[in-house]
Amino acid sequence: MELAKSGPVADHAVYIRELLSRVRAALTGYVIEEGFSEGLHADGWARPKIGFRIRPLEGIRALRVPGWRPDYAPTPASLTVRLEGDLVGDTTVGHGVFEVSIGGAQFPITRAARLEIECQPAAGNPGGAPVMTRWRPV
Repeated sequence: MELAKSGPVADHAVYIRELLSRVRAALTGYVIEEGFSEGLHADGWARPKIGFRIRPLEGIRALRVPGWRPDYAPTPASLTVRLEGDLVGDTTVGHGVFEVSIGGAQFPITRAARLEIECQPAAGNPGGAPVMTRWRPV
């Protein structure tokens, strides 16, 4: 009886791990995520580098990148944003809540593009680096 139930339990565990590995970026505005993100965790933490593909429903004039770094994280931290591999934003952030606005020559974004956001140095917790709660296009 116990062996008969361990197989389905293991199958459910695999399915749950798969679901948790497919976290979508919390985007707002006229944009959707295509495919799967990399580096985001279901508990809200993010690895030092995350990436995902966005598809605008209307032209995106700028991006707002809000997040949070814990008090124990090394400061200052460098936050870089790349669009299709090109640097579109580079700034420093400290402890606590932050929000960075990104705009420039690459905007408006009118077709699907890969967005990568990196924050170094990492916060040093087992989950990765800063908590990046959401990504908000303007």
